[in-house]
Amino acid sequence: MTSTITNRVINALKIASIQYPHEEFLRKRVEEKEQSTFVRVDKLRYEAKIDYYFSLQSNESSIRRRLEQLNLKEMDIRNTVKVREYDKLECIKEVAQKASIYFHQALEMYQTSIKMPETTSPLVEYYALLQCVKGSIILDLDLIEDVFFRFHGIVPVVKEEGNYIRARVKPIGVFSALVIRFAGYQDQRDDNGNSIQYKNEMETYFRKIFIISLEDIVNPPSSSAFEISYSNPLSVFMGSWMLSNLVRYAPLSWQEILAGQKNDLLYYIRDFRDEEIPRIFESCLPDHIRMKAGRRPPPKTTK
Repeated sequence: MTSTITNRVINALKIASIQYPHEEFLRKRVEEKEQSTFVRVDKLRYEAKIDYYFSLQSNESSIRRRLEQLNLKEMDIRNTVKVREYDKLECIKEVAQKASIYFHQALEMYQTSIKMPETTSPLVEYYALLQCVKGSIILDLDLIEDVFFRFHGIVPVVKEEGNYIRARVKPIGVFSALVIRFAGYQDQRDDNGNSIQYKNEMETYFRKIFIISLEDIVNPPSSSAFEISYSNPLSVFMGSWMLSNLVRYAPLSWQEILAGQKNDLLYYIRDFRDEEIPRIFESCLPDHIRMKAGRRPPPKTTK
């Protein structure tokens, strides 16, 4: 039996898998132009986060190497990811179609994962989330997919005693694009340009010392070197990736967790998968889809 939140996610993904709602929303954004919330608020925030992303030497170097591999070394690295601008109807149709395909794949994979046994379901569940994330990203960000969508953007590191898997963030990959899309950012300044309040969540994930374990995510310690919220979409994405990695590459460790041979970590993983992973699906779905999903027509009655 699926939970209420899971049913909400499935319903929303069904709507998101249709091209028309995305076209309708994007046309409205273009019609509103400078008066739209996207241009007045979101665009500026994206540009600030993109500036920060490119300011890190490791990110710039990785992008240059990737462009060389793609025989695009003459391309300006700033053109690999930028705020998406819609100036032609054809562009809207193309992006809406691609986003709907990603969401459709996410829907089918997520529904499949729900029916699968616990020994394998985290793998398909993660790939469902991955496709959902891609659909969300491309609606707002214009990026070179061969640079950002060819890699997960997360890699395992040598595990320590007591940890099943630990991971860190790579400069390029889906996760890097997701950080630009969802990382919290705020830079309030006074009339003289002095900072009043500054918050940049990207600084956490792109720090070289940032390494996090599965245990840190599904059962966060009371104090941590990193300010990682249990319900943060970025942390949840990393947790889902870690579970899929265990299923695929460390099945014996995953079986040990499922059997509860050494600890009760499975209790926290199940709660994480039941509550937090469906919530990140909802978080990744664009506002216009969540609004439509929340306005379902009343059921038909028979006379």
